[in-house]
Amino acid sequence: MKEYKLIDYNDSYYHKLQLFLKRINPQFSDEYIKFIADNAQCDNEDPAILVVDEYNNIVGTHLYYYTKAKVRDKVVPIRWGHDTFLEEEYRRYAGLDLVIATKERYSFGIGIRCIWQCSTVCPASFPSCIDI
Repeated sequence: MKEYKLIDYNDSYYHKLQLFLKRINPQFSDEYIKFIADNAQCDNEDPAILVVDEYNNIVGTHLYYYTKAKVRDKVVPIRWGHDTFLEEEYRRYAGLDLVIATKERYSFGIGIRCIWQCSTVCPASFPSCIDI
């Protein structure tokens, strides 16, 4: 079994995150990678999730864009989940853990349709939706 752990992003991983993203997605421009790394943490509140191996190398991520959205006529800060990557050899071991960790944080990007319906169509009709 591959050794790994899920951790919250912190600035000590800034350079490693850039290298990881460039390696797994070479078509990403340097500017985009810098933008992602610069925004991987927002005021220390629910930063990006990293999967690291036993050598502390990044082998997976779930990243967020931090922005604002209008939900039920109220403007709220949100995290837009994006760029969930996991190296293939870790998917068998860390994949489910990464999905669970991602779902434990309120963010758009998973289940957006349900949230959109809750806020615009009929809020009382969708009790299982995320209420932000």
